[in-house]
Amino acid sequence: MKSYGIAFLIFILVTGCTVVKEEEIVVKVGEDSFSCEVASTLEERATGLMFREKLETKTGMLFDLEEQVVTGFWMKNTFIPLDIVWIDEEKEVIGIKTAQPCTTEVCETFDIERPARWVLEVNAGEFAGKIGDKVEFDL
Repeated sequence: MKSYGIAFLIFILVTGCTVVKEEEIVVKVGEDSFSCEVASTLEERATGLMFREKLETKTGMLFDLEEQVVTGFWMKNTFIPLDIVWIDEEKEVIGIKTAQPCTTEVCETFDIERPARWVLEVNAGEFAGKIGDKVEFDL
């Protein structure tokens, strides 16, 4: 009887635990490339790079918006200055803004008027591309 209890406990532990695999891809713009986490779920996109105290050089996060939308980003609970890069469905840069961490209760929203399919966030000053540049990644 005791072995059934142990077997049941092992079953619960094994089936109740899931391994979360962070998706990571390389995003290239011209001569630059960034190793990026992919934020593809609503929860991942909402959290983004909040609460991170540092971001390694030439790394970042690519937000997969699932469709072309006009979207804004803010720096609430984000401790790292970031370059925010909007990318359309043709994988072309359509907007770039540099954003500083927000230290107040009400934070500025950074957006552009055009719909984007993806948004890339990297350390401020690391993105050397310009509007109209083609972006390469497999997603």
